[in-house]
Amino acid sequence: YDFARKVAWERFYPSLPFVFILLGVALYGGWRRYQIEKINIKLIKQQQRLNQEKFELEKSVQKLNTDLEEKDNEAFLLNSSIQNLNIKIENSVDRKEIDTLLAEKQELENELLNNENEKSKLLAVLGQKDHAQQELQNRIEEYEIKHGFTLVGEFVRYWTYFEKQLQRL
Repeated sequence: YDFARKVAWERFYPSLPFVFILLGVALYGGWRRYQIEKINIKLIKQQQRLNQEKFELEKSVQKLNTDLEEKDNEAFLLNSSIQNLNIKIENSVDRKEIDTLLAEKQELENELLNNENEKSKLLAVLGQKDHAQQELQNRIEEYEIKHGFTLVGEFVRYWTYFEKQLQRL
C-alpha cells in the first residue's frame, strides 16, 4: 500500500489528464461516427423519398400525355365525322333528312367543344405537373449538392482508413 501510495500514484497521476483526454477523444469519435451514420441514413431515406416522388410524378405526367393523345384522336375523329355530315347535308335534298343531319352535326360539335374543354383542362394540369416536376428536380439537385458531399466524405474517410490498415498488414 505504501508503494502504491508513494511511488506508483506519484508516477501515475500526472498522466490522468492524458488518459481523460484520450477517453474524451474516443467517446467523441464514437459519438461523431454515430451522428454521421444517423445523418447518412436520414439522407438515404430522403433520397429514396425524392426518387419515389419523381417516379410517381413521371408516371402521372405519362398518363396525362396518354389522355391528351386520346383527346386529340377523339377530336380528329369528330372533325372527320362533322366533315362527312357536311358533305351529306350538301348532297341531301330531303328536308327531314337535312334536319336530322343538322341535329347530329350540332351534337358532334357540342361533343367536340366538350372535348376541347377537357383537353385544355388536361393541358393546364400537365403544365402544373411540369412545374411540380421542375421543382422536384431542383430539390433533388439541391439535395445532391448539399448532402452528397457528406456521404462521399465519409466514404473517402473510411477508404483512407482501410488503406492504412492494409499498409500495416
